[in-house]
Amino acid sequence: MKRRNGCRRGLEEVLLRHCGLRPLMCVEDLVKLIYQGEFGGGHIIPDESSALSRLLDEWERLPFVPQGEPLIEDIGYGILRLNLAPARSAGLDPRTVNRIFVLSANSVRGDVGALSEKLEVLRCLCESGALPFEAGSVGKYLADYAKDGYPATSHSETYKKAYSPAYRVIKDEYGGIIDALIKTDSAFAAGEIGCELETAEFSQRFVGPPVRLLGEVYGPENVSGPTLRGTVTIRRLV
Repeated sequence: MKRRNGCRRGLEEVLLRHCGLRPLMCVEDLVKLIYQGEFGGGHIIPDESSALSRLLDEWERLPFVPQGEPLIEDIGYGILRLNLAPARSAGLDPRTVNRIFVLSANSVRGDVGALSEKLEVLRCLCESGALPFEAGSVGKYLADYAKDGYPATSHSETYKKAYSPAYRVIKDEYGGIIDALIKTDSAFAAGEIGCELETAEFSQRFVGPPVRLLGEVYGPENVSGPTLRGTVTIRRLV
């Protein structure tokens, strides 16, 4: 019971924080956030190259200067949104972004029962007045959503016009090595054939073995270490 209450409070904080940052959010935008927190990207991606093509098309249309967006946003339960404009500005290669997106999408397994419980948290926040949505309308929306089988949803038109969302959903373990990915991609973009990392550089948010995670992104044959000095080397992809 204590763990469930803690998870509930964590979700409440996520919903209130996101609504505070983006006050024009609609109910369907919060439902989308909750859905992504349970199911990640929402579906298996069998064709990584097609996903990359879609990302590259979107990448070309991104604003050159991120409009105050953070690189990463926590949406709860070990899932993050990686905002594309800050990612490009930071020096991430779109192939790296696509890779961690695909790896995440193909490994997150959600549960409809858990999603239903999380949506109940949203309903309760609206009933209490903590969120600025009419409780009756929210209740009807959620009831209809349940009848439809809890599908993946799109952002509201209001949200799209106000915030121009452009992100990919990733697992928190990849967020834990994001600084290492930025350093590596920046080195490769500068023409270097390899990048040496100190493991301490990505230990603050780190939740998985660094060599394994970096190997998943760049290929295990291109990652070596850690050495006795605590360094990991990534060689340029060929």
